Amino acid sequence: MFGIAFLLLGFTSFFIDDSGERNRFFTQAWPIPFGLIYIWLYFYQRKNHSIIISSNSIKSQLQYGRTIKLEEITRIKFFAGDYTVFKGEKKITIPTQNLKPEQKDSLKEKMQEIQESLAL
Repeated sequence: MFGIAFLLLGFTSFFIDDSGERNRFFTQAWPIPFGLIYIWLYFYQRKNHSIIISSNSIKSQLQYGRTIKLEEITRIKFFAGDYTVFKGEKKITIPTQNLKPEQKDSLKEKMQEIQESLAL
């Protein structure tokens, strides 16, 4: 969202402004590079998604990654290759398509362990 917003802001301010400044790009179109960086970062992190599993939490390494404490998990759902972890009213989806095989195995073991502890 930020990337698209920055691009729109940059292009509209660059093409609509008619002040006749010589260095117009640096004064009005500065959001364009930021928009491109945001969009590149989004696609890079989507392709190279990873997670960190510790003894008491699971952390997603996306741009706005979330940390889930294992004791706060109330339900786990596996659908279409993704784990959805519920904690109270919130839910967090962990996509597994782009994980490394050792991360997939570790995540599967941890999710089965948590599922067993929830069943008790």
